[in-house]
Amino acid sequence: MPKIVDHDVRRDDIARAAFRVIRRKGVARATIRDIARESGCSVGAVVHYIPSKDHIFLQAAEYSTHVIRGRMESAEAANSGLEALRQVLYQGLPAGDDMLGHWKIWFGFWQLSETSELIRAATHDRYGESYRRYGRLIRAAQKSGEIRPDINVADATASLICQMDGMGVHTLISGHKLSTTRLRRQIDAWIDRTLLPASTKAKGNVLSFSAAAAARSR
Repeated sequence: MPKIVDHDVRRDDIARAAFRVIRRKGVARATIRDIARESGCSVGAVVHYIPSKDHIFLQAAEYSTHVIRGRMESAEAANSGLEALRQVLYQGLPAGDDMLGHWKIWFGFWQLSETSELIRAATHDRYGESYRRYGRLIRAAQKSGEIRPDINVADATASLICQMDGMGVHTLISGHKLSTTRLRRQIDAWIDRTLLPASTKAKGNVLSFSAAAAARSR
């Protein structure tokens, strides 16, 4: 009796294998043969389930997105206002080997998007998702009165995405990994500098939101 194969499960297995290979080797050095070996399939089987190298990388990126999206959604659901924004951003920082693996996927996407229309479209979709999520969180914190009422949400969102991308690229290519504490401190500083009322930052006897968050974590 022929073995029944769940094609969706097999594609997911290959996507996870591609993610692991790219995490170790990067996009430029990852090959279909590497991914086939990692997934326990033949090269022919990998190509059968996922038709091209671009599609394989896309599946790996979709797996990565699914993981990070879940963490961010959980952080947003567990918090409110400015703290929800802060905790969601913490989930996306390039802290630790696991998150560096996810950032390698994203960095590889930037490289591939120059030559692949498929990857470029997916990259734009992911940025669109980030703009919507961060914009929604900034708007909610503004509505609750925790950040300046004159903040332009679209401009602040664009600035935030540039901040996150800059931290990711610096960590990947500078050779200087920052600790989780230092990365979070950078996000706290961006929030203080960009979103908080000047009176909150100026008064020495008033804790900033970032200082308060640090105090809570001790």
